[in-house]
Amino acid sequence: MRSLAKELLEAILIAARETIPRGARKDYNPYWMAEVQKLEDDLELARRETEKAQAVTSNTAYKVAAAKHKREVKWSARQSWVDKTESL
Repeated sequence: MRSLAKELLEAILIAARETIPRGARKDYNPYWMAEVQKLEDDLELARRETEKAQAVTSNTAYKVAAAKHKREVKWSARQSWVDKTESL
């Protein structure tokens, strides 16, 4: 009976080691919201247009999109930190 219980325990532990993730998620950003994702999609679209058109206007639009995205990411990260520390 003990050997059967021991085998069951070993099987459970092996399955747990193989399937349960350890540590933090690799690319997790707690401040990532729908608005940031939309701006990133807009930035990617502007980058593609800039590479394809290679015009001054498309390059300017890309730089504007990059600045908006960067500003929103910084703001979201700061706001996430404020929200987290206020709830302590």
